[in-house]
Amino acid sequence: MKKILIIITALLSVTLPLAAADLDPLHPTHRYFEMGFDAQAMATNNYFDAKSLLVKDLVIDLKKIADEMPSNGLLINAFVSGPETYWNLNLKNGFHLGMASGIEGNVSGNIGKNLFELIGYGNVDDTSIAVDGYANADVFAYYNVSAGFKLGSMRITVKPSLFIPIIHAQTDSMNASLSNPSDGSVKVTANAVGTVYSFTDLSTYGNGVDPADQEKITRDALSSAGFDLAGAVEMPVLSYLQVGAYARIPIVPGSLKYTTSGTATMTYSAASLSDIVNGAGESSTTLSDIQYGTGNYYISRPLRLGGESAFRPFGNWFTLSTLLGIGVQYPYTADYKLYPEYSLGVSVDLFKIIGVSLSTSYLSQIFIHKVGMMLNCRVLELNVAAMLAGSGGATNVKDFGTEFTNSFNGTGAGAEVSVCIGF
Repeated sequence: MKKILIIITALLSVTLPLAAADLDPLHPTHRYFEMGFDAQAMATNNYFDAKSLLVKDLVIDLKKIADEMPSNGLLINAFVSGPETYWNLNLKNGFHLGMASGIEGNVSGNIGKNLFELIGYGNVDDTSIAVDGYANADVFAYYNVSAGFKLGSMRITVKPSLFIPIIHAQTDSMNASLSNPSDGSVKVTANAVGTVYSFTDLSTYGNGVDPADQEKITRDALSSAGFDLAGAVEMPVLSYLQVGAYARIPIVPGSLKYTTSGTATMTYSAASLSDIVNGAGESSTTLSDIQYGTGNYYISRPLRLGGESAFRPFGNWFTLSTLLGIGVQYPYTADYKLYPEYSLGVSVDLFKIIGVSLSTSYLSQIFIHKVGMMLNCRVLELNVAAMLAGSGGATNVKDFGTEFTNSFNGTGAGAEVSVCIGF
């Protein structure tokens, strides 16, 4: 043990002075000028995993699912970002200027535990029951400018963004019923009443009219735009430790002036429970009571605040990174939701040519475990990553821990790719 400590001390005494020579910023760049795109997508839940589903002989135990389902029910999340296109100018003196635009969307949903108890154990009189749960979806288009500079050892970056909310969808109520008559057949019916808020009138599309009025769509988009301001400050506090703080503050909310409401009904029927297990049932989905109207729904992108660090004890080629912060979904509204964010990662970057990284994070209420690789030949850089993911959003420690554990079992997956060129 003493020999190991002596070796570690000797390595640190040699490498720490080298690390102090030219400490990279928290998010180093590889070119003076670059342009490119990146995209990311993932889909998750908090219970069903690949190990139990991808088997030769699938057995579905409805009572077991009802018993094991977390107290907050089944959570479903999906996130898509991109393709984001961007260009950046990065000078040696620390000056930075860039622009980016793209689309980002997320879907979150919850199906209450009582629905799985209904399916697993049935109900006596076949009457409908109210189902705990919800479904939300948000899609934004965004355009931002970023500028940064050095002030002594401090790096300061600001990023004002114009965003256009495309849609916000939400359920207003959900209910379900199960029928299991004496002949052994099973029928499950679920209804959800929902509203879609949009920046333009969707009845034009629903009535089959060609939306040729591009000027009106452009006017609608611009009149719906919101504004938020992001910024970051970072500086070295030790010769091998870079720390920083970041924020994204909504300033002006976007507004959605049109509504589309209706009822979605899903019916699943099977001749017997064994047919359900074998996937031999029949399902159908219908939309009814479609109504178009106007309204005012104000929405912002999530507020984010936090700090991050990069620990480089052996030089810029080896980085231990951390992030700890908070997010607020639907800020400044009665529907706001406060949630934590964290990330812990390690990356190795050899000669800025090839790099690998591992990280585990909880961001935007999704657990993400990522493996990434970077290939850079100066004029062209490729970054790819594969992710295991799991839905989050629990409001108590026990369910949060269960969601974290399940996220390693293949309850979700995602991928990320980034390509840029420059010099």
